[in-house]
Amino acid sequence: MSNKTPTKPLLRGFCRLAIIASASTTLAACVAGNNSSSSETTSSAISSEASSSSSLAVSSSSITISSSPASSAPITTSSSIESSASSAAGPFETLRIQAQDYDRVNFNEATPGTREGTATGICAEGGAALMDLVNVTDQNGICAIGYTIEGEYVQYPIDIPAGEYDITLRTASDTGSDATQTLTLNGSSLGALSTAAQGWETYGSTTLRGVSISGGANVLTVTFTGAASNLNYIEISEADNTATSSSQATSSSAASSTGGGNMLGTVIDDNDYNPNKSKGVMRYGSPEFYLGGFEAGNYACFDNVNLTGVKSLNLRYGRLHDSIGRVAVYLDSAAITEDPAANNPEQGTNIGEFETTSTGAYENFDNVSFRLNSPIEGEQTVCFRAVFGGGVMNLDHFTLSDVDTGQNLTPTNYTFTAPTAPTQLPAISVADGQVLFGGEAKSIAGVSLFWSNFGWGGSGFYTKETVKSLKDNWNAKLIRVAFGTDDYGSYFDDFWSHRLKLFEVVNAAIENDMYVIIDWHAHIIKSDPTNPARNPTAFFKEMAEKYGSYNNVIYEIFNEPLDENWSGSIKPYAEGVINTIRTIDPDNLIIVGTRNWSQRVDEAANDPINGTNIAYTLHFYADTHRDDIRSFARTAIEKKAALFVTEWGTVAAAGTGNANARETLIWMDFLHENNISHANWALVDNLTKERTNPASDKHGSSILNLGSDFYGNWSTGDLTESGNLVMDILENWDNWDSWNKAPYQ
Repeated sequence: MSNKTPTKPLLRGFCRLAIIASASTTLAACVAGNNSSSSETTSSAISSEASSSSSLAVSSSSITISSSPASSAPITTSSSIESSASSAAGPFETLRIQAQDYDRVNFNEATPGTREGTATGICAEGGAALMDLVNVTDQNGICAIGYTIEGEYVQYPIDIPAGEYDITLRTASDTGSDATQTLTLNGSSLGALSTAAQGWETYGSTTLRGVSISGGANVLTVTFTGAASNLNYIEISEADNTATSSSQATSSSAASSTGGGNMLGTVIDDNDYNPNKSKGVMRYGSPEFYLGGFEAGNYACFDNVNLTGVKSLNLRYGRLHDSIGRVAVYLDSAAITEDPAANNPEQGTNIGEFETTSTGAYENFDNVSFRLNSPIEGEQTVCFRAVFGGGVMNLDHFTLSDVDTGQNLTPTNYTFTAPTAPTQLPAISVADGQVLFGGEAKSIAGVSLFWSNFGWGGSGFYTKETVKSLKDNWNAKLIRVAFGTDDYGSYFDDFWSHRLKLFEVVNAAIENDMYVIIDWHAHIIKSDPTNPARNPTAFFKEMAEKYGSYNNVIYEIFNEPLDENWSGSIKPYAEGVINTIRTIDPDNLIIVGTRNWSQRVDEAANDPINGTNIAYTLHFYADTHRDDIRSFARTAIEKKAALFVTEWGTVAAAGTGNANARETLIWMDFLHENNISHANWALVDNLTKERTNPASDKHGSSILNLGSDFYGNWSTGDLTESGNLVMDILENWDNWDSWNKAPYQ
């Protein structure tokens, strides 16, 4: 027998045998607890027959079945388990056969010299030569056959009227997807049932339906194959011809499977995936394995899954992130062509999507069901693609079910279009070293979203509700999309899903009359003309084609160059991208990053880019950068270089620590005086990739506390120290000179 430890709960109450109902009486043999004095009895038959009396006595070779509790529950050796039903007695009702009532002569125990487990009471009786039993607390249970090994079997002689029946097994497993019980009747195959690995104490029922059984003596054999499983009991009931279930049997000699080795109730395990058709996922864990790596854009495909009769897929998954994850279910392929011009980039057929939520940890597994909207016949390649949300799921297995339940969300539209109504905002221009709004020199204030990279903590806030909330509640005039094109989880790793978040925010800004910055958020120049995800020129060409007619859209073509040389590297790169944009969009504002984390605006001012409506990026963090950085800005202003602060923080340059309100207000005075617009870093909660000391350190520049809603309308309690300061600044930016700043000074 297997060394896998099955469930070992204390024995509570149980029903001993079949429940047979007549028109007037239900008879049941029940006991109320565990009795160690139970004896083993040999009988020629265990009979359950409808009667009008409350107890039924049969011959001396049979067990007495009573409606009142008995003093013991004997383990029997029976030649036949019999149930009769006549028109006088009413229809045949469920016959329940407890697992321990197998034929003590015809069975196969692989380790007859070893009694495994710690069963008590009647479940411990019989000696090592018999099948290993375990106590159960599952419904209607006494003892379960446990510690099974491939090839072990038990037999149950039955004697019931001829007819069509449903045969249900009550089983549990915790050892993978291939825990299977094969059923035969008189040596002829009926089919197989599979047990989902949900834990030794989590029993479930799977059913073969429509089994034709001849009247008289028959022998039902249950053979254990694959991983270990526990068998609690078997139920035989009249066939429900209106239902489809775990498996479908059509005769006593054959059961119709769903093909390709799959049957309803089959569990498809993580190791069944096809790595050659999958992207970015792999098996993790020990000793229990699962598929991990479901970051947005990654997918796993499973071949030869027969969906005939399947109504839902029940997935066992784990997830850490609090944000909502989304998974698309595809047939044939989950690949999406990385071609923004494609009318339909999806290579397979998207049959719907479902959402995942946190299970508390990646290896804490829970269930989610995906419902098939319409029948699908035959063998299919089934793929699960992570659409968005960091760490969307770890997949342990999924089960083919005939239950019509679960999620089926509208497939994601990968061909986002811009809003039809143009913004009413004034156009932006640059003249005499100033950024003008409708021809007026002024500054506007807003916020920057965090890196859009999936798995970093910020992508969940890329919602249209967030945009609207910032405008309505915070007086924000500007939002910046920090479109991550660097490091893992970025545009490079997830082409299409990443773009969806960008489009959602930009469209929301247009619809809410806010200025929006499309920021190529990177620290190093990376360009590959053959790869759309690594081609900023192609990216901004597409953005100009899609959004160039909207006055409020701003292009930030390089976030923070590090040690790139301005004249030899940054400027030539910028000129190439700018020329491409200007062939489509002649006048929207373009912002260019500068050397050393976009601080050396003085270098750009000394060697400016020729062109229309161009500004230069200035970044600072108030607790670290003070008058030294402002001196670079003053040099640029004197040389008539227009500046735009697309990112600034109230804290230290590392993004951690407390907000320095005094130094922040000095910077705000400087920006207001010089008509320099700005966006605060960053709209995210304070648990992010950049949190270097999870035990004590918070990402101080985060506006929100951990767990804040992704859809806005935050209370002051949702805000960090920095967030409260930033909100006050935005709310009062239009009356900056008259605002009482004393509480922060």
